[in-house]
Amino acid sequence: MSSVDDASEHEEAATPTVSPDKAPTPDAGTPEPVDAIPEPPKDPWAPPTSDATPGPAPAPAPGPMPYQQPYQESPYPGGPYPGGPYPGPYGWQPPFAPKQGYNGFAIASAVLGIGGFICCAWLAAVPFGIAALRQIRRTKEKGRGLAITGLVMSGVWLVLTVVFLSLGISAGAYRDAPARDVGFGALNPVAWYELAPGDCFNEFGTSTSKVSPTTCDGPHDGETIGTAVLSDTTYPGEAALRRESREGCDKMLNTYAMDTWSMPSSVIVNYYYPTETSWYTTQQSATCFLASAKHERLTGSLRSDRTTLTTDQFAYLAAVDADTTNSPDADPAEDPTANRLWAGQEADTVTKEIAALEGHNWNSQTAQPVAAFVAELKKILPHLRAAEQSTDTDTLSNELQQAEEDLTPQAKAVRAALGLATSRAGAPAAQSV
Repeated sequence: MSSVDDASEHEEAATPTVSPDKAPTPDAGTPEPVDAIPEPPKDPWAPPTSDATPGPAPAPAPGPMPYQQPYQESPYPGGPYPGGPYPGPYGWQPPFAPKQGYNGFAIASAVLGIGGFICCAWLAAVPFGIAALRQIRRTKEKGRGLAITGLVMSGVWLVLTVVFLSLGISAGAYRDAPARDVGFGALNPVAWYELAPGDCFNEFGTSTSKVSPTTCDGPHDGETIGTAVLSDTTYPGEAALRRESREGCDKMLNTYAMDTWSMPSSVIVNYYYPTETSWYTTQQSATCFLASAKHERLTGSLRSDRTTLTTDQFAYLAAVDADTTNSPDADPAEDPTANRLWAGQEADTVTKEIAALEGHNWNSQTAQPVAAFVAELKKILPHLRAAEQSTDTDTLSNELQQAEEDLTPQAKAVRAALGLATSRAGAPAAQSV
């Protein structure tokens, strides 16, 4: 064998083998070792010292971190930390929190818009609605729908007001016949209350509130004779309004168309009158005009007043203008009181006519016929006074018969001398529109 093998065997032989059960006991003279005092644990979080031997950091012990308190439920609803918001960088402000209530202007706009019929409250809804929309855009309050509702309702009330005003200033076309479409005529329609005396017009289609002015020389539906101002300060009702309008237009006829003999028998006195709505808004008067009772077109003007008559013509017609009293329907035996009253009224009228005719300076051509007419008037005047003062029906009847002298021949002679109509066409009647 090699020398290496020999050396190994020599070493194994030199090393004694000791059994675990027979471990050597310490010598009696060797002192027993004393346990070393343990060093306090080092702080794992302390920074390393310069003389410490570098090495791997010890693993942290399991369990809670040093000096860390276990989590506890906060008794405050906001959590374990103080309430925010926490201050941010310089100049930073927390965002504005939106209000959760309804905008007051929006509520006011909706209320005023819906209740707009009360004293035109819808007018105030407009500025409230606009102000509400501006505020809501900035404050993010509720109520945008209410503001829009107020504005929309204001627009509705505006439209209704315009419609009511347009329909309020209205009157029917011809009350006793269906309205007819006569064409628009002139392109400048006006409201009926804008018509002036002497204006001729056509109906504006089927409209009952507007008419089309036109010339009187051509065919036309009506000729305005004037405006009757109504006396009531509050709306008197339709029946009273029509009655007062008719009376006012009848009086106006005597000053506009003084020569009633030239008036066609088919012509009537008509009038537009206001409704209750227009009474309180625009109009408190009636517009009087002449029209055909047969709903036919008129041609030429029927005006005969100071603007169209000569001086002598006007003096004669003004003198006999009051001769319009109708005799009673009952004869003297049936109603003597009414007949006596009428006789007295006729006597007063004849007296005025005589004074007016004798007081005018007539031209040479008209003076003689007028004198003959006055002479006949003076003959009947005593009989009318006697009938007025009678005490029995026989005397009343006799005196009235004496006063019934027909003055038509004398009146025709005066008219012929003056160039007026010599045939009586009949007095026009009054109608309403």
